[in-house]
Amino acid sequence: MLEKLRRTMTGLGFDEAITIDLIAPRQATPFLPAEGQLLPLVNPLNEELSVLRPAVIATLLNSLAYNLNRKNRDIWLYEVGAAFWREPGREVCEEQRLAAIAVGAAETPNWLGKPRPFDLPDLRGALEVLERALSLPKLVFQPLADHPYLAAGWEILVAGNRLGIAGRLKPEVLKLYDIEPAVFHFELRLAELMASVDWQRTFQSIPKYPPVERDLAIVVAAEIPAEQIYAVIEQASDHLLERLELFDLYTGKQVPAGRKSMAFSLTFRAADHTLRDEEVEERLARILAALRRAYGAELRS
Repeated sequence: MLEKLRRTMTGLGFDEAITIDLIAPRQATPFLPAEGQLLPLVNPLNEELSVLRPAVIATLLNSLAYNLNRKNRDIWLYEVGAAFWREPGREVCEEQRLAAIAVGAAETPNWLGKPRPFDLPDLRGALEVLERALSLPKLVFQPLADHPYLAAGWEILVAGNRLGIAGRLKPEVLKLYDIEPAVFHFELRLAELMASVDWQRTFQSIPKYPPVERDLAIVVAAEIPAEQIYAVIEQASDHLLERLELFDLYTGKQVPAGRKSMAFSLTFRAADHTLRDEEVEERLARILAALRRAYGAELRS
């Protein structure tokens, strides 16, 4: 499975890095877990290589800085390696992780125009590709209110368990490495990742009956994340919902202040008969009622 993970990361455009586990204390400190302590070497070569890294990102950033200093601009790296720290009352903690960083363009430059810069949606997209490739349960992205080294991002859960974090690194952390451009990063606990893989493969016959597509546009409070709306829609629509996609997000003068419009495309299909319009309308009414109860959603006219 590790080989499949590596192939998937390479297919996404990331190059594998292999870095040493040693780093300077000033660079390691921001990545320590809460109440964690650094692990210093007894006889280090120098101050810059005197402690074990508490997160894989800590040494990946040194590789990134090295490449940026040599005029490389679009850099995507990943590493499978160990993180080390000490917790009060415990011996050394060691955890295998998958870490990745990305800086620069999200696509290959071409004659059509200036390439789009890598951003948070690209980072999340890479994780969702990893989810499908490894047959993981659906990843849950919970927004981070405050984090020691991420300016924005998510805590990632799988099957209710903490898998890792993803987001944009804070400028003050990047300053420790003399890095100026925005850097995006995720780091996942490898044991939790592998324990969540669905090793069984299931197959289903090609659908015999046609799908029914509907659009649903709602207005909700601006702070409600799409992830929560998805969860309510999926729960209220039962097994007939085959596909759900957010295709439009709007805030402006046609929407009240503090609210946003979200438009979803829903695809329904039954395995044993052609869906009737009244069946689909019943599901849509059920979905809208659930959204009203949960988030005060209104149907956008």
